Amino acid sequence: PAPAPAPAPAHNAPVASGAPLDAPHAPVPPSLPLLHTVLPFAVDPERVHAERFCIAPNVWLDGAATPVGTRWSILGDASGPLSYTVSYRAPDQALTVRRPGAPPETRRGPLLDFLRAALGPLRPPVADLPFNLGFVGAFGYGLRADLGTPPAHPAREADAELLFLDRVVVIDHMHGRTHLLALDHPDNHAWLASLAADLRAAPERPTALPLPPAAPPLPVRWRHDRAAYLALVHRAQAHLRDGESYELCLTNEARFAYDVDPAVAYRVLRRVNPAPFAALLDFGGVAVLSSSPERFLSVAPDGTVTAQPIKGTRRRDADPDADAAARADLSAAEKDRAENLMIVDLLRNDLGRVCRPGTVAVPSLYAVESYATVHQLVSTVTGRLRPELCAVDVLAAAFPPGSMTGAPKTRSVALLDALEAGPRGLYSGAVGYLSLCGGADLSVLIRAAVLTPGEASIGVGGAVVTLSDPAAEVDEMELKAAAVLDALGRAREGAPRRAP
Repeated sequence: PAPAPAPAPAHNAPVASGAPLDAPHAPVPPSLPLLHTVLPFAVDPERVHAERFCIAPNVWLDGAATPVGTRWSILGDASGPLSYTVSYRAPDQALTVRRPGAPPETRRGPLLDFLRAALGPLRPPVADLPFNLGFVGAFGYGLRADLGTPPAHPAREADAELLFLDRVVVIDHMHGRTHLLALDHPDNHAWLASLAADLRAAPERPTALPLPPAAPPLPVRWRHDRAAYLALVHRAQAHLRDGESYELCLTNEARFAYDVDPAVAYRVLRRVNPAPFAALLDFGGVAVLSSSPERFLSVAPDGTVTAQPIKGTRRRDADPDADAAARADLSAAEKDRAENLMIVDLLRNDLGRVCRPGTVAVPSLYAVESYATVHQLVSTVTGRLRPELCAVDVLAAAFPPGSMTGAPKTRSVALLDALEAGPRGLYSGAVGYLSLCGGADLSVLIRAAVLTPGEASIGVGGAVVTLSDPAAEVDEMELKAAAVLDALGRAREGAPRRAP
């Protein structure tokens, strides 16, 4: 059996704010009522995004891609009268808030303190919806600086990009309903009525983009080529043999010139590599296209906390017998089980800081889930949030995701900083929502591309343990990049270029 990781350090424990936050407090009055309209059918999220939410900044959490994961799609943009965006750089704790019709405001203060202030006091949930407006966005790996472990390589882009949604479309794919939600404001009354009338007039009009044919390989520049990455795996294993860590989640980065509109590229990605936690977040200067299979954390409005770490990957095969053999091999593999168990133990530690004593449990260990291109080994850890805490405290206790660091977390991230020759940026952080009703659902930002003007990057990696075959680790790293690179290459062929 795998050795139990040492207890994680206390730096991630939730703490009350210290010095007064020099950031704008919640620009939205906490007492505004919520407008809610329910349509008795589920609209096509691709159509809604293309027709209503295609101007940046916009967000699309895509629950329609697979039956595994979330049953909800969430779509919105920054056009609402009470919406605003938050861009955050952790090294100097600089928050930039942009609201419609107002100049940007930049203040100093920890992002998580700002979010606690902006989300509280929590509202009762509407119906059974987990998202009753709030923040949707991306938390980059560098946000760990606010939690006591500043990275050695500062990110090129912001360490977090968030959009506060004051009006939103939430699609329930399980029960076939569409919810329109908005904060009470005259403009939002008109928006809700107009959108409801439009969707009722043509509830089933699809806008599916045909899948472009396979394209030539993109001209990728790897941070570490095959030989260099192989050498890093060997160095990581030397640290493990020396007792420095039990597991190191080593990563790499591919960068390449790219100027396709993020929405076009994402619509191809969701066909090439459908995933349970797929997402498109377009903030204008930076866009995230995610086909993540992994839930980082969810918090239900009733305080139920769930984490579902993934460790262990096998390639899907077109031959049914070979595919079944790959699945069976993953289920029984000692090395993959050891990787998975160590992250499960780490997450039990993380959730134990914020959950009621005795409530942290592991209801599922080593389950194999199958996606479009890979089989994955998935476990589930649950707990009950302490009543005086909120979803932001859960994020603070568990960030960065343990499946992207190793165990023990603090020593592992320091070793990885020395091995990896550049920043991870948004990659290996988290994407999802924090709601005004206390709900949250965040995926691990993997199997994703980050687009900036004229360029794209893809982060990939894998967990290294003493049982790892170094050559197989290189192959796994490249396998995880393949589907995203394929999708972006297809989208590039004949696609309209992104406006400058």
